[in-house]
Amino acid sequence: RNNRESENLPHRYEIRKRFWGWQDKRIGIRLNKVQAWRFSFVNSFLYYIGVLFLISFGNILFLYSAEKPFVVVLDAGHGGKDAGAIGYSLKLKEKTVNLKTVLKLGKLLEKEENVKVIYTRKKDVFIPLDERAQIANRAKADLFISIHTNSAQSRSAKGTETYTVGSSSANLEVAKRENAVMLYEEDYKTRYQGFDPNSSESYIMFDFLQSKYLEQSIGLASKIEKQFVANCNRYSRGVKQAGFWVLKQAAMPAVLVELGYISNAEEERFLSQDESLDKFAKSLYRAFLSYKKDHDNRNGVVYKGTELDSDETKSEAKVSEEKKEVAKDSVAKEEI
Repeated sequence: RNNRESENLPHRYEIRKRFWGWQDKRIGIRLNKVQAWRFSFVNSFLYYIGVLFLISFGNILFLYSAEKPFVVVLDAGHGGKDAGAIGYSLKLKEKTVNLKTVLKLGKLLEKEENVKVIYTRKKDVFIPLDERAQIANRAKADLFISIHTNSAQSRSAKGTETYTVGSSSANLEVAKRENAVMLYEEDYKTRYQGFDPNSSESYIMFDFLQSKYLEQSIGLASKIEKQFVANCNRYSRGVKQAGFWVLKQAAMPAVLVELGYISNAEEERFLSQDESLDKFAKSLYRAFLSYKKDHDNRNGVVYKGTELDSDETKSEAKVSEEKKEVAKDSVAKEEI
């Protein structure tokens, strides 16, 4: 107690004075030092506990992000009552080619560490167009790949092509054909907010649509086309943009792949062979691995997937050679 308090308590003051004299000031100072030390110790203890907590919490977050599986949604276009395009020679159905390719690709991807594969369909069933993208959105997917087979009035049109969402008058007819799937659905105009897949005016919205995932989507699309040339010996029509509804609705990087023209007799035969679909699946798998490695590097995650061999450069050279046939591509567009 201080002196003022002591003066109010004379008997205590006398005792203190008698036994300790004026040494109480020194004792008081020592007591203050003890109290200050205790306060400092408690503060330091709480500080270090807080630091340790933050470090531990940060490590937990890092481990969670590192261990979070990479979710890829595989979409086999068409299905059930919607057969898609049908070949002229063998009457091969697009829905069959799409599903077989997706299942083969999924089997390869499921072997990869920390990769989760989700299918929009694994059998011959009809899935509404908007539900396909919503499956990916609900799963918070990292990637959406939709597999299709092309068709044209001209039987000479050929080649693979991979699309990202966007606007292009040259690819309008392709988008119309793929979006026409919604016509199989009841009350589709209400469901798709008045969108008419057969009306050119409906596609004006895609002129202003700039997906924040466009760069990643184009990167994957480019890798896919390079792999098709290198491993499937296919003619690549390149990476394109079109107003596909299924891509517009996807809240992640997304591509729509056309494996070839089922209306072309040679390509229909190629698409009908199991060995050919194995090659397509392997090419898509390799493109995915390359894409995921880039993705992991960008996000500071150690890539643990299968490493590709060095024929990526070879595939790029082949694609460059194919680009010289750009005139053929222009003719094919007109034929569509």
